[in-house]
Order: sequence, then C-alpha cells, then structure tokens
Amino acid sequence: MKIIVFGGSGFIGTNFIKLFGAEENAYYSRHRSSELDDFGAKWIEGNILDEARVMDAVNGYDIIVAAAGTADEKDESHFDVQVNGMKNIVKAIKKVDKDQKLVYFSHINLEKGKTEYFRVKRVAEGNVQLVKNHLIVRPSFVFGDGDHITSRILDMARQSMGKFPSDGDLSPVHVNDLITVIKNSLETKGAINVSARKKLSFLDAINTARSALGHHPVKPAGRLSRKSSIRKASEKGIFTPEEIGMFLLDYYRDNTMLLERYVREPLSYVSFLENAARSKS
Repeated sequence: MKIIVFGGSGFIGTNFIKLFGAEENAYYSRHRSSELDDFGAKWIEGNILDEARVMDAVNGYDIIVAAAGTADEKDESHFDVQVNGMKNIVKAIKKVDKDQKLVYFSHINLEKGKTEYFRVKRVAEGNVQLVKNHLIVRPSFVFGDGDHITSRILDMARQSMGKFPSDGDLSPVHVNDLITVIKNSLETKGAINVSARKKLSFLDAINTARSALGHHPVKPAGRLSRKSSIRKASEKGIFTPEEIGMFLLDYYRDNTMLLERYVREPLSYVSFLENAARSKS
C-alpha cells in the first residue's frame, strides 16, 4: 500500500507516516522534514494551491491523506488550505479515478463551532464528500511528543493566574491511538469521531501541570467573570482568545466507541502532561 500525506511535515502528518506502516510513503509539503527523510519517506515539494502540482502528486498512491493546516492560521490562509486546497485534491482524485481512499482530518463537534475556523472546516468537509471513497476523521484534542498544545499548557501553568473557566472537555487522544483507530476504520466511508472517555477540562490540564510543577491550583471562574478571565489569560500571549474558546468546548462524543474498540489501553493525557512537566521543571 502506498500513501501520500498532504501536510506531512506537521505533527499529525509526520506521525501518520511513521505509524501507519505503509509500503511506500510520500509527503507533499512546502517544508522538508529531516525526520521523515531519515524514515525513508519521499518529499514532494509543493503548495497545495498549485492545482497542476497536486494533480501530478496524487497519481500512483492508494491512500491520500489531507492533514495540512493548523487551528491558529490566519483566516485567509486557513480558507485557502482547507477549501481551495481540498478542491485541488478532490479534483485530482476524481480525475485519476482509481478508487483511491481520501482521509481528511477535520475536528470533533464541528457543528458546535461558531468561529471562522469551524465554518471553513465544514465547507472543506463538503468538498471531501464529493469523493465516494472518503473517510473524515474528527478527533478531539490530539497529543503526543511534539504536539503544538502541551508545551504551551506548560508555559501557561508557570504563569501567575487568576480564576479561569472550568467548562469544556478536551477528551484528549494520543496520536498513536488515533492512528490505530484510523487503520482499523479504512473500510468506513463517511465520518468518524474519536475522543477519549475521561473528562478533562482545559483548567484541569493547567492544574495538572501546575501540580507537577509544584504550584497551587487555579480556582474556577464564575459565570460573571468568565469573559474577563479569558481575556486576562489571553493577554499572557500564549493562547489567543479564539484558541481558549475552542478549548472550552466539549469534545467528548458518547456515540463513538472506536477508541475502546481498537485500543486496549488508551494513553492518558494526565500522565503524559505530568511527565512533560517534570521533565522540564
């Protein structure tokens, strides 16, 4: 089996290539990855907005993985990558017409998000669905070595903080476990939600890190002080108000048992975060 990952030099794309176990791996990205080079993956340099380049890259692969883009992109860039870029990938797959599998990384509870990030993801999913053999993966917060959130949670935990909202449930999933679920769901056509069962709010994550660092816990904010506490937290320059708002949503979905079905002992974010805090304290 041959796979190509668009956005392969990122956290999820890199781990997909290293953990999936394909016979041949390629990643399409503007940036070369020494980690993937050492792994033996082929680098195809290119911009996802280059229709002709995307068309050439897609041909010859069994699974096309769309993992490009991040939640903190500027709105214009986010739209280009998720919507216009996906249009190029979809057009290429339909032209090749060899029943290639398209795997697209979206976001859990997409219907609840009111920001531009979520709106664009919904539009992108509509394009993905034009490919008959598609799998939309909607994970909760994905963690693992090199993820883009944990180090910032540790930075936030080191700060002097007032009260902070306790709502939301990150339901974090380790990237290894996520890839295991995907490998076992390739015959599925449609969308899957992947979340952990253990409730963990953003405040719980901060306080877990603070405890491991030897700091007192942050107390939960009441409804009246919710907006001001988010504003004060964002002023530290670690997370934007939009990111904090995303982390205060509920990412647990009780209509999926995929993680428990395919992973005997899902990795714990609490343990992961405690170890990360102690290693850097």
